[in-house]
Amino acid sequence: MKNNDYILVFDSGNGGQFVLKKLKYYLPNENYILFKDQNFCPYGDKKSNDLKKNIVKVLDKLTQKYKIKMIVIACNTISSMFKNLIIKRYSKYILLFVNPKINNKILQNKTLLIATKNTVKHSKLIKRYKSNKNLIVVGFKDLAKKIDDNINNIEILETPLRDYFNKYNNLKIKNIIVGCTHYNYIICLLKKIFPRANFFENSKELAMLSKKILNMYDLENQYNLKGNTIYLLNI
Repeated sequence: MKNNDYILVFDSGNGGQFVLKKLKYYLPNENYILFKDQNFCPYGDKKSNDLKKNIVKVLDKLTQKYKIKMIVIACNTISSMFKNLIIKRYSKYILLFVNPKINNKILQNKTLLIATKNTVKHSKLIKRYKSNKNLIVVGFKDLAKKIDDNINNIEILETPLRDYFNKYNNLKIKNIIVGCTHYNYIICLLKKIFPRANFFENSKELAMLSKKILNMYDLENQYNLKGNTIYLLNI
């Protein structure tokens, strides 16, 4: 691997764009590939075997076509379901996975965790904390798709979100954990519904860790010019 090789940011849709923005803030000189798998999205409700075949096919093609040094899995569903597979199959690359930002400190107060159904079902991290009495876990089937479909008019989702979350108004929700990168785009709406809540997602920590690891392996791109970005919807 070389310093100017690409960092691949992999997601099923627009959630990866949010992670890419954080990466560019901490690593502006890197070259990036953002893959938004719009042919097979959303991942959150796909059958495991179908999703597995698609991810392997896409990652195999991307790693064969481009010189890549790091793969950032910007999809909580993939991280939850196929982390071990990706580590085994793509071990020659630096691998980082987005995960819900959940810990005991956050769970000292009433906390709502929102994610896709597949993330809720398969995430070992969520399962570890699921018995905590302060944690409420909600899995959505098609919210990521609705966000992608309305990315340029996200306010249209405020009313259906209010209608859905009305049942939690009396629970004194203190924290909201965003367990899908797509959902970062509706934090602005959720803040209107839960004005006193704190919001947690880990794209910042992921970007900072990326920089630390690249420095550790002496692979950070040190050129003064900003890197370039390739945007892909299919391959």
